[in-house]
Amino acid sequence: MQQIYQILPEYLDARILNTAIYPKLELESFWTNDWSPGFFARLAQAGFLTISCPLRMGPTILVAQLHPTYSVLSWPDLHIDRKVARLVRRGELAAQGVHLRITANPHRVCFGIRRAYGNQAWLTPRFAQMMAELATGRYADCRGVAVELWRDGDAQPIGGEIGYLCGAVYTSLTGYLDRSAPNVHNLGKVQLAALGIVLERCGYRFWNLGQSIQQYKKDLGAKVTPRMEFLPRWLPATRQRPALDLSALLGQRLSCQTLLAEKTA
Repeated sequence: MQQIYQILPEYLDARILNTAIYPKLELESFWTNDWSPGFFARLAQAGFLTISCPLRMGPTILVAQLHPTYSVLSWPDLHIDRKVARLVRRGELAAQGVHLRITANPHRVCFGIRRAYGNQAWLTPRFAQMMAELATGRYADCRGVAVELWRDGDAQPIGGEIGYLCGAVYTSLTGYLDRSAPNVHNLGKVQLAALGIVLERCGYRFWNLGQSIQQYKKDLGAKVTPRMEFLPRWLPATRQRPALDLSALLGQRLSCQTLLAEKTA
């Protein structure tokens, strides 16, 4: 069984990370009961992917993970699925008014995720609240964001995801597509491809998609990247700034048809 160690603030010193944690690939999971958004931001900037973990006995904790490999999407590798390209050529996305909205309020997306996946165990209400606090912009090193997928005429989003911005990198945490809604086939792929184009246009260096095991990430064009190749890209990028911060697009209607048309021409 994999050992899980407690992570303390002093362990995030660069010297300790570089000598005692990063190179030791057997060290993957760490726990903490520090739910302060500031500590989450420090963990994120150091390359940890942090989720909540309800325990059978005792309070819910946070688990900060350093994966042996990551899914990294570089913009030249972004792949538009042929079924998505067909929707664009036929003008179906324009006809349905499919669009993205960037929001600083993750609660609606978190509710959609829990509804779609049966109250996904790690995405607890407390975690959602922490992401909402990170989305206020009070923590300069890490800003929480939510991306919603909408269609004209629908009363609520049909999909979305939550993630965070560290410098010039966007990291996905989790997302969903409401498969109970009519005619949503392939719209999850639309959402991902359109978001990738938005991030590229804003000037983000790459997209951190986290664990490298899911096929949809590979289909999008993400490459499996070992930890000791990922961190030299991640750490400098977190100290940079994109040309346009994603938060500048809050509330705007971002047409998926328009975003994808150039890539599928």
